[in-house]
Amino acid sequence: TRYRDQVYEHLQLVESYREGGRTRQRVLHSFGNLAGASERERRRLVLSLKRALGLEPAPPSVAVLDSRRYADLLALRKLWEDLQLPALLQRLTRERGVEFDLERIAFLMVAHRLLDPGSKLALVRWLPQVYLDGFDVESVQVQHCYRALDLLHEQRFAIEEALFLRLSDLFERDLSLVFYDLTSTYFEGDGPPNAAYGYSRDRRGDQKQLVIALAVDGRGLPITHLVFPGNRVDHQTLEAALGHLQERFRIERAIFVADGGVMTEANVDRLIASPYQHLIALPKRRALARKLAAQVEWTLDDVVGENVMARRIERDGLTYLVCYNPERAEQETQIRQRRLDQAREALANLQRQVAAGTLREHDAIIAAAASILATSRTRKYFHTHSAGDGHFEWRPHADVLAQATALEGYYFLQTDAPDLSPAAILGAYKTLQQVEHAFRELKDTIELRPLYHYADPRVRGHVFVCLLAYLLERLLELRLDAAGCPQTARVALEKLEPIHLVRTQVDDQAFDCITQRRPPGADAILRALNLAPLPTVLTA
Repeated sequence: TRYRDQVYEHLQLVESYREGGRTRQRVLHSFGNLAGASERERRRLVLSLKRALGLEPAPPSVAVLDSRRYADLLALRKLWEDLQLPALLQRLTRERGVEFDLERIAFLMVAHRLLDPGSKLALVRWLPQVYLDGFDVESVQVQHCYRALDLLHEQRFAIEEALFLRLSDLFERDLSLVFYDLTSTYFEGDGPPNAAYGYSRDRRGDQKQLVIALAVDGRGLPITHLVFPGNRVDHQTLEAALGHLQERFRIERAIFVADGGVMTEANVDRLIASPYQHLIALPKRRALARKLAAQVEWTLDDVVGENVMARRIERDGLTYLVCYNPERAEQETQIRQRRLDQAREALANLQRQVAAGTLREHDAIIAAAASILATSRTRKYFHTHSAGDGHFEWRPHADVLAQATALEGYYFLQTDAPDLSPAAILGAYKTLQQVEHAFRELKDTIELRPLYHYADPRVRGHVFVCLLAYLLERLLELRLDAAGCPQTARVALEKLEPIHLVRTQVDDQAFDCITQRRPPGADAILRALNLAPLPTVLTA
């Protein structure tokens, strides 16, 4: 109805009838003014009327519009926020006048490393599969990712130092032990200018590489990382690492724990002259290791743990711990025997080829023998000789093999920290093995290698993204341990992956719903991160 300039909308139930040959209508019921009623409220009223009249309402039209990963991103985002990285990166964005959302793009690159690692182009293709509250993930372009790598590289020291302080607030951080290890990662192609050929832990000596150093605390939480040219020898990295620990992080006193490849005699002397003490794994190949083992006759008093015996020996102002593990001895025996059998079979086959004249060239014969020994990792156990006249011979180095066999199951630790007990020394050594595990995580699960970037800042930015991914992974594991549900980050994230945000349309109304059928243990993971219970409907 219209009254003056106003239009009023009413809902009435009207009956039509005929009277005197004419169609008339009468109002059976008035439902009142509909002004301000939403379309949803009107539909509900119509459905109520149909039910009251015994009419079957039409089934709703239901369509699933979209399904995106939700809970695993939510968990990683919570850890990211606990580290106060959003505020830090947003400040850096303001200071640099960046026109894209550096903070969220950095987070998505880190999450991508953990959930579905791939190239930056693969990241952009992956983003439509995920949900990040308050951010249009599909607006991210690949050039944003490359620019973000540049900025993360520029600000990596500031970010590391802020994280160092934040982690010190979150944990009672014990920095009396600093663990140090190295790895390498190779390039497909030439790589940046500081890529070079060097000792490859990936057994890719045919590819240029970089050397990466990582220092962590006793919980395995990163302190800092350094990137060196690919031809940098392990022991040449130590001085730079010590400088960063002292100057940037003010770690004035600590026991520096590393493997024997880093700790040459010169580096041990360097540490002795510094405020730091050292604890190293002594390589078995050193004559000192054999001398120490010869001094020990094991007794029950030497048992310090399950399947571990240890004897403390003081020598030349240093403390040595000679350790023996029978299970480790059995494993080393099996591995060595398998490699020796592989090498013997291949060398015998090569000898037959040479005798038959299939392989004649001296250089080719020597190269084939070298390849066999390198592949089987038995170079030190065999002597090979080719006269270049169709003659090839080989024999085992019996004395070298006997020395190695005698030390199977042994390992040797050296320290200048006299107050450390055998149990503490062994505990520190086991933590060093966890650092080595961290590098395996970086290179395998998070896929640090191979590198495809060719600009040095982007290469270093990529390495930093991988380190941040490892930090979130380790932080997740610590939170789960503290909550009484210990498991690896990999397992936890796999449990959260099926929990999606599902956009559903019912008639003309859209809803964002959360998957309700969840894997066992998923809710406990979310509680460990202090996340509120997930709602059934996120938005409507």
